[in-house]
Amino acid sequence: MWFSALILFHDRQVEKTEILKLAESISLPKVTQRLISQFTSSEGERRICEEFAKFVTFVSQDIKNSHYGDVLTFLAEKRSWGASKASLKKEMEILTKFLRYLWKEFGKEGDPLQGENPMEDIDWLDDWHEEVVVLIKAKDEDEAWEKAEALGKKWADEYNKEGYRGIQREFVGVLTVQEIIDKVGNGAEVFSRFLTTKEAKGLLRRYRINA
Repeated sequence: MWFSALILFHDRQVEKTEILKLAESISLPKVTQRLISQFTSSEGERRICEEFAKFVTFVSQDIKNSHYGDVLTFLAEKRSWGASKASLKKEMEILTKFLRYLWKEFGKEGDPLQGENPMEDIDWLDDWHEEVVVLIKAKDEDEAWEKAEALGKKWADEYNKEGYRGIQREFVGVLTVQEIIDKVGNGAEVFSRFLTTKEAKGLLRRYRINA
């Protein structure tokens, strides 16, 4: 028998990393320096964009590959070193505009933010939760529940052993387990739940769907 299981994790920033300090020594290419000079209109903006460009160059080697996730990771690093959310909101405004400018200069199509709300995302820099739906093969619901719990604990342990960027992952628990009635394959229903109208409206707002 196949079951779907909804597993909840809690991630939080627990320690500083040295990435920002290591990136300080990066020498930016002339083309990147030129783009920063063209975009910025103050010394404060220049400093923030240079810090971000050095961070991206250190992590991915090429500013052309920069994306919105880089902005969030960069600001999360600064948050772990004590930067206030008020200061990070100001930097977010500058860096999202800078990112859009870079995409335009490099001829990349679309919006790098892809509908995300940067000001809301600032609240995710301290900690956040992740829901994961997995498939479990078991003889009954009790065994499926046990396997889902074991899998959640295993994933959290593996994540923490990697020491990913100073983030600690906590296995919160298995929220629900459901038997899959349909045959597993294309179009099979693997998970469903009933919501109150208030919960549904909250999801619609979260995913920016008009209904």
